[in-house]
Amino acid sequence: IKLASHVSVVHETGEDFSSLVRRISIDRLEEEGKKINKEASLQEPLPTASESKRDMFADRILKLLLRPLITQQEVYATFNTDAPFAISWNDVTYLCDVVLDIVKNDDMVLHLRAPIKVYGDIHGQYYDLMRLFHLYKMPVEEERSDEFAGTSGGQHGAATTSAVGDIDTNDYLFLGDYVDRGLNSLETICLLFALK
Repeated sequence: IKLASHVSVVHETGEDFSSLVRRISIDRLEEEGKKINKEASLQEPLPTASESKRDMFADRILKLLLRPLITQQEVYATFNTDAPFAISWNDVTYLCDVVLDIVKNDDMVLHLRAPIKVYGDIHGQYYDLMRLFHLYKMPVEEERSDEFAGTSGGQHGAATTSAVGDIDTNDYLFLGDYVDRGLNSLETICLLFALK
């Protein structure tokens, strides 16, 4: 028996579906099935101007801090405790205000569903969080993975050039203990706030 290496996926909406057909690799079919359930729930109204502004702001922060291919040496050089922080005080304050508004509107009890990735006790260990995002995928859309996948030296000097996002197929839960102990608490909490 011979299997094709790709499969065609169609999302029917009752309209002409020819523009909705796309080909994906057969080994990604399982992830595609996970996306289908979420896509129905993601059909929300277009964002307002203030939501678009917040999203653009969060994207700017993510481009500074979401670096899953960063090496430990690059973390020390880029986020040195003597160097000025990459994000201005006004931006950090705005980020905190935006996240506070989002959290206030969240339900007190979170309704979660599988598959989910649970992260806990980060303690400001920014580099460890980036390694986890590199090894186990990161919480961005798969199509946006290239924005965060610049070439960087990997562990033991091996060149690594890919990082993949899977927020379309997985939920993420960060349990707490985001800061303290580690040298990069500010980077860690700003990244998590931007992801929120």
